[in-house]
Amino acid sequence: MPHSHLTVNHLLRQLDEYLERKSERDMRPEWLTELIDNVADLFDPLTDIGRVGFDCRMTEEGWDVAMYLGSREFVGGAHDGRIAATDFRLNVIELTQLFVSVEEIQFEAVPSKLAGQELAPMAEVSVRGHGPENTPLTLRVLAAPPEYACPGLRQFPNGELEEN
Repeated sequence: MPHSHLTVNHLLRQLDEYLERKSERDMRPEWLTELIDNVADLFDPLTDIGRVGFDCRMTEEGWDVAMYLGSREFVGGAHDGRIAATDFRLNVIELTQLFVSVEEIQFEAVPSKLAGQELAPMAEVSVRGHGPENTPLTLRVLAAPPEYACPGLRQFPNGELEEN
């Protein structure tokens, strides 16, 4: 193919344009991206490695950020298709030090199904206050990923892990 380099160059240009548009769509302020990275560093998996996931949105009360350690999907072998959460610990004092001011810290646990609902048990720690630039912020650390989140890692029978 005498002109195959044109196709590759065209694809590279499209990729550059896509990345530029994506960064323009990202409405998160830089301080929030840094905060998410700093919180991700606080996750300490107990037995395995983990991949931190997050969901953030601007609400009428300020930024709402939910963070969690992603689950693992087993691919192949005896446990094929099984999804497992990853156990972890997180220092809540260090978490609060990422805030300019803290107004409230709550721990919420729902260990059993609610009346007539098919909800999985859940637990979360939430910190509400003001983040960098004195912006209202609620940060929630979830004990398990939300149901809509895809597994963060895939594990193969030989133990090899791959990011999802």
